[in-house]
Amino acid sequence: MKAPFIQALLSSKKLKIKPKDRNITGLQLADLIAHPSALYVRQRLNGESFRNTFGNRIVEILVESKYHRDNSGLIVGRGIKFLP
Repeated sequence: MKAPFIQALLSSKKLKIKPKDRNITGLQLADLIAHPSALYVRQRLNGESFRNTFGNRIVEILVESKYHRDNSGLIVGRGIKFLP
């Protein structure tokens, strides 16, 4: 997709930040994906096995198809970066 196409779909050029207590559906969906992903990255970089049963399927989907890989297929350093 080209930038002008995406920009035409946006309602504003300003970033809109909403408090979590507003219970906005899109933010809940983003949290459902982001939280298991963050746990997976943190546990993997600490050498632990992934223990979150709720997020296992989400992480499987992310690892299978969404995380970038290098030419040898490794995710760490390419698709997983830990920024403290």
